[in-house]
Amino acid sequence: MTCLTPPFIVPNVQFFAVNYQADEVDFTHPCISQITIPESLSKAIHKRKAEYVIGRYCAHQALSLIGIRSSVGRCSDGSPNWPLSFVGSITHTHCFSMAAVSTSRDYMGIGIDSEIINSSINIGSFAEQFITTEEYNLAIIHKFAIEAWLYIVFSAKESIYKSLYPQIKTYFDFFDVRVISLHQIDSKQGSLVAQLTTQLGCFKEGFLLNCSYLIDEPYIHTHVLL
Repeated sequence: MTCLTPPFIVPNVQFFAVNYQADEVDFTHPCISQITIPESLSKAIHKRKAEYVIGRYCAHQALSLIGIRSSVGRCSDGSPNWPLSFVGSITHTHCFSMAAVSTSRDYMGIGIDSEIINSSINIGSFAEQFITTEEYNLAIIHKFAIEAWLYIVFSAKESIYKSLYPQIKTYFDFFDVRVISLHQIDSKQGSLVAQLTTQLGCFKEGFLLNCSYLIDEPYIHTHVLL
């Protein structure tokens, strides 16, 4: 396991990221031996358990960076159980895991997501499951590489879900959010604005969310702050 420089720097948010090989994760290692694998994952394969443990390790380390020594458990719905007065998010993809945490005084919620650009998967073949024609056309208008754009939209909607769900405790799908604009800083980073297409808890239809993205091949990272 190797500690990485996090892809984002955000005021009042601590990130912690690592690279790791799932098949090399030793659950008895002192760094992670105190992280309890929940009963719901007791029969999961080693890779899934490793993802959970490394994700919680990142969360614990992010908390420690702001002086908090506390574990991050698992709620009955599977979401992370952050300490009182803290908000955070965890993501993992192939060989990569990251957590972000802040106080609830600074932000209502945080959502982060990372996706690996996988050349063996044709993301366009299932794009209709998460992107609208209008969202797709934003890439054409901005002359944005289509494959990267599909990953960014998918990841952005995952980050939005993670930021909102702890507030509303209601599941929602990709089409309850639509991307309406894109701002490119350069060829690798920028931001987009998304809008709710339906009311979700206290967040009314039309509520706007800002999402930052970074293309750091082979990964794409996004984050959302409420």
